[in-house]
Amino acid sequence: AEFCHKDVPAAWLAARRARAVLAADPLISRVDTMVGEWGLYRPGSLDAWGCEKWDNVAFRWPAVVVADTEVHARRFAGAADRPPFPVVYVGADDAFFDLPDVEPPSAGPFTVLYAGGFLPLHGMATIVGAAEFLARAGRDDIVFDLVGDGLHHKQVRARCAELGLTNVRFSGRRPIDELPERMFRAHAVLGVFGEAGEAGRVIPNKVSQGLAAGRCVVTGDSEAARELLTHGATSVLVPPGDAPALADALRSLADDRALRARIAGA
Repeated sequence: AEFCHKDVPAAWLAARRARAVLAADPLISRVDTMVGEWGLYRPGSLDAWGCEKWDNVAFRWPAVVVADTEVHARRFAGAADRPPFPVVYVGADDAFFDLPDVEPPSAGPFTVLYAGGFLPLHGMATIVGAAEFLARAGRDDIVFDLVGDGLHHKQVRARCAELGLTNVRFSGRRPIDELPERMFRAHAVLGVFGEAGEAGRVIPNKVSQGLAAGRCVVTGDSEAARELLTHGATSVLVPPGDAPALADALRSLADDRALRARIAGA
């Protein structure tokens, strides 16, 4: 499973006993995520040292280590002084592929869907900033549906309340089974917009799910994103951390049904 760093020693012993090949999918580096991205541990601390050691176990002990992007494959393999790891991109369940490939008829607002854990790499300040720009421009017809809970959820809600934004809806944590239907009702699906670190090395499941659902995906322009996505052809890529650019992209999609249908259909 992903996040399996601390499971590797037991799995390694089981694999040796069974004379089997051990493959692991760590998904992330504990140092990059818990020290660099989340800031839970101070660099140079005992906890940070422990994260580094668990990274070493996860990247060195298995016979095969799988990465989710080419960027991660190079980074993980370099940290372990091993040849590049194989890449298996994050996919989506059949429920997303099975959705109709057309937008549902609706007289309501243009709906922009974010579904996730409100993590730093998601760039929530950029999403809120785009909502503010659109609200100030009088585009009340563009509404943000923010689904989930997590690290920055309270801060985001507080910031939206402080700005008096009425174009942002918070749905809280919902059953994952509801997500395909929510994507079907959305006109655009948001990815991640963080400016550094993990945001530039991942293609998150929300992006894969949005593509599978036949929706127009808008996400940050990163080295990882460009492994699979092309701006203006298969997605809309905006500069990470650039709230006005995100607002402009969403305004263009809201005003041009043919444009978003072409990108979604690709």
